[in-house]
Amino acid sequence: MKLFNKINKSNLHLADNRKRVGKILFYTTLVFFVISAYRITKITLTGKIGNVSLKKQTQELYKGRRVIKARRGLIYDRNKNPIVENVNSYSIKAILSKSFVKGNQKLYAQEKDFYKLASVLNKYCGIKKEDAIKSMEKGAKKGLYQVEFGAKGKGITLNDRQKIQKELKKQKLVGVLFDEHANRQYPNGEFASHLIGYTKLDEKNENRIFGVFGLEKAYESMLAGKDGEAVYEKNLHGDIIPGTEVIKNKPTNGQNLYTTLDIRLQNRLETLMEKVASEQKPENMTAILMSAKTGEILAISQRPSFNPDTKQGLANKGMDWKNIPFQDNYEPGSTMKIITTAIAQNEGKFHPQETFLAGIRKIYDTQIGDWDYNDQRIGVHQKTYLQGLAASSNVAMTYLEDSVGDELFHLYQERFGFGQFLNSGLGYESYGNLPKAENPVDMSMSSFGQSINVTGMQMMRAMSAIGNNGAMLEPHVISKIVNPNTKAKKKIEKEIVGYPITKETAQKTCEYLTQVVKDHEWGVGYSHSLQKELYAVPGYDISPKTGTAQVALSNGKGYINGKYLHSVAIIAPSKDPQFILYVTIKLPGSPDDVEMLSKITNPLLKQALDVGIKKSRKDKKITATEKIRVPDYKGKSPRDAENEARYNILQPVLIGDGVKIINQSIAVKTKIWPNTKIILRASGKMQMPDIIGWRKKDINTLAHVIKINIKYSGKGNLATAQSVGSYLDIQEGDKVEVRLGKLE
Repeated sequence: MKLFNKINKSNLHLADNRKRVGKILFYTTLVFFVISAYRITKITLTGKIGNVSLKKQTQELYKGRRVIKARRGLIYDRNKNPIVENVNSYSIKAILSKSFVKGNQKLYAQEKDFYKLASVLNKYCGIKKEDAIKSMEKGAKKGLYQVEFGAKGKGITLNDRQKIQKELKKQKLVGVLFDEHANRQYPNGEFASHLIGYTKLDEKNENRIFGVFGLEKAYESMLAGKDGEAVYEKNLHGDIIPGTEVIKNKPTNGQNLYTTLDIRLQNRLETLMEKVASEQKPENMTAILMSAKTGEILAISQRPSFNPDTKQGLANKGMDWKNIPFQDNYEPGSTMKIITTAIAQNEGKFHPQETFLAGIRKIYDTQIGDWDYNDQRIGVHQKTYLQGLAASSNVAMTYLEDSVGDELFHLYQERFGFGQFLNSGLGYESYGNLPKAENPVDMSMSSFGQSINVTGMQMMRAMSAIGNNGAMLEPHVISKIVNPNTKAKKKIEKEIVGYPITKETAQKTCEYLTQVVKDHEWGVGYSHSLQKELYAVPGYDISPKTGTAQVALSNGKGYINGKYLHSVAIIAPSKDPQFILYVTIKLPGSPDDVEMLSKITNPLLKQALDVGIKKSRKDKKITATEKIRVPDYKGKSPRDAENEARYNILQPVLIGDGVKIINQSIAVKTKIWPNTKIILRASGKMQMPDIIGWRKKDINTLAHVIKINIKYSGKGNLATAQSVGSYLDIQEGDKVEVRLGKLE
């Protein structure tokens, strides 16, 4: 009986538990229902889940987007002859998926055809057969939908694509498709290739190309433009619903660069360079032709070179990335005697008929000799200084340097721009190296072009003072930048960066240099064996100077025995110069060929002098000049700031030898005209700039930025003299007297 009662009580407890569980489930379900009903009602009324709009999500589901590609800016010569054009290129792929069929027709690449397909790829793309077969077999084994074929399977021209398609059709091969990409074409082949550069397909975004080096890289942000965007509605199958596409953001096309190059002269130069390079097989060669009046580079070339379309030549002795005229430092040799003669003339120390003892001279522990000293017929002998210049006497130059003095001679080297960046806007260049004024041997040797390192473009800048009546010009390779979106331009004007010598000195130096070819007894530009003037342009008098410099060892300690860099610099014509030409050839195969450089200079100058410089053609569609918004240069390194200013078509003047810019003369974001002078104050010790030719307004701005006091005399708006010479130290609070007037 007790057992029965216990069982009944147990059953009652179970029944109560079931009731409790039932109530809990009921109320839980009720609460869940109420919450769900509330949520559904809220979603229905608001159309949102949390902060997410269902309507918007639905719209997004049926909305598509596409990128509207910006047109990359083009690159022209000075007269709108194309140097770089936009074209389409193609990449090739093999479809391996067996789902790629049409009806009963198999459209994918079948394994039995892999060898034939690989043969076609090898023939037209240069892809190794074994690599192509391996790629397709591996892809098929992994079940890949498609495979591509690396770099050689990209950048295919339309012409080659058509050839491949014709071959595939002939052999009845399927499964090969092409993707279309934007690309660049360089119609002139080897044409100032290291200056222009080339582009490359972005592997992460195959709809984009970018500049690898040269102008293509330096002006990437201007050339590239900005892509636009279009939106449209699509159906359940993802197809565009006609009439629904709307342009959300219009593309901003890239700006067009007009270089200073003359296509006629550039093509002529490339032909001449290639001929001499093939004969001599030198380590390298360079040639630069510049307008003596404007500083515009009309033609520029180097060897080794490359074809930017085919990339043939890019692997030549590590020269693929080096733009030699801008980047290579070297000792120039006797062409530097042009500058030494001008310095001595400017200081009243060059007396053409005064004599000196030529042949050999000892300076401290170093023996300086003339190139012809070992000729027993000559030895030590008397020459006039004019004969010394014609004969390229090292000894003559050391005496001239002595007469000027080490410190002043060093100061002149700075005033001629040696040891300073060109700031071309290309973003890379070397600055050379000056000897120390405290080292008398190095200073003497620098007078004839050893113990001083320069770049080709620095030589052009320095020689512009000789060819332009004392006014030194900043060489430039861009003539204008045109914005196709606004039809406005930014034109680069000529820029005078100093007056290191007088007009009379420049003209006298040009006159003296004619003796290099006219003096048939001593002139190194005259060949006794050939009985001819080596550097002669029929109908014109020219002012040349040759050079033969020892080539330094790679470690900088000593020179390569018997190896030289040969060069010639020519200002033409001698009176009222129009052109400056500078050619170098390093380690030629046949150095005794005295005509190797004249094979380039004479025909090029003849053409240039005969036809002249063709003025840039006016574009009637360009209606205005575009202003520049001044960037913030503070905190940047002086080199970066100067280069960026030049890139932005401004004329920077750097004051201070410190590591960063601390002030600038024009406020950030101010809109100004191109070619405006901007003072960049760097930290550190200051040197006075050359302000001859500056406007009074710019001089006052300089005084305000570097905190000096200016006292004016004379009448006019341009500075004609300054009491503190350029490159001399100056401090805040110093007084500088400036004479105003007119420049001739």
